[in-house]
Amino acid sequence: MTGNFLFDWLQLALSLFCCILLLWLGLTVLLNSEQRTGSVLLITATAFFGSIFFAAHTAILQFAGRIAAPSLDFWWQVGWLMLVALPYGWYVIVLWYGGYGEKESPLRQRHRLPAAVLGVLMAMLLCALLLASPLPALTQMIQLQPENVAALLGVPWFLVLYPLYMLACLGQALLALHDTAGVAAAELLGLARRRARPWLVATTALLGLVNGLVMAAIVWFHFLPRDGNTSPGAVLAGAAWFDLAVSLLLAAAIVLIGQAMVHFEIFSGRTLPRRELRRHWNYALVLAGGYGILVGGSLAYGLRPIYDLLLAGLLMAALFALTGWRTFQHQQAFVRRLQPFVTGTHLYA
Repeated sequence: MTGNFLFDWLQLALSLFCCILLLWLGLTVLLNSEQRTGSVLLITATAFFGSIFFAAHTAILQFAGRIAAPSLDFWWQVGWLMLVALPYGWYVIVLWYGGYGEKESPLRQRHRLPAAVLGVLMAMLLCALLLASPLPALTQMIQLQPENVAALLGVPWFLVLYPLYMLACLGQALLALHDTAGVAAAELLGLARRRARPWLVATTALLGLVNGLVMAAIVWFHFLPRDGNTSPGAVLAGAAWFDLAVSLLLAAAIVLIGQAMVHFEIFSGRTLPRRELRRHWNYALVLAGGYGILVGGSLAYGLRPIYDLLLAGLLMAALFALTGWRTFQHQQAFVRRLQPFVTGTHLYA
């Protein structure tokens, strides 16, 4: 972390917010789907991967410079494994939204080859991370001394290839959304999917901005002087600003995809969206935001772990009680609205 309390607090709060919200979205899609098909499992896995990435991101933010390098390297590797899987996961989600799994879908012929090529590329990048160690250790990156890593244009080759891979996945996702515009106009997609399309387009656009920031960070890293005059603190400070901007964009993208998933239930297979699920989405936003603010603030301030646990426990108990109270209130209101139909003497008439 940078040592600036407010800056570190915002970073940790955003990371915890995204971690909890993605976990909630994954579990909600899994538990509320009519059928747990392969596409539903893929969407759930993508949300879980994103949650794991932000868990690793939080650990790196909290413990950078405080614990042994092997522990940092573990979270560094875990985070990159999730980062490789996420762009392709989003591309496949967009394909499923457009009806790729249906036999007569127009997306099948146009995206069969790109989906296969990008899937192979993702598998190759994952194998490289697991077997070849294409990335330097995090401490080496901070000290601008990457060792025993093949470089391309002065940058580790993996950091050059990854943004291009991510750009290809997002570009194909945008093309798929463009292709589904005609399908939606022909009313081959359900009403909920047609209404959710702008949210998915906006999410993909935000992810494209994230990719642009990643490329900018790599260019910035490339032009940093290696003559020993650049201190690790300066590298961490510059990286922290890039990280904050990326976290803000990702948090906005997660909220947008959550809106599409909850308000229109495009991934659950249900015919009619339910108001109760929207209420729980609002509760999840409050939980993730409150947890990020409280626990992130305590971590940035440096409180002992017992206080973090107490704050988290108190927040969970309070939100659970409020959720139960609101659910009971909605049930009572529903019974009051239903009572005239049940007790009326002219019901059959």
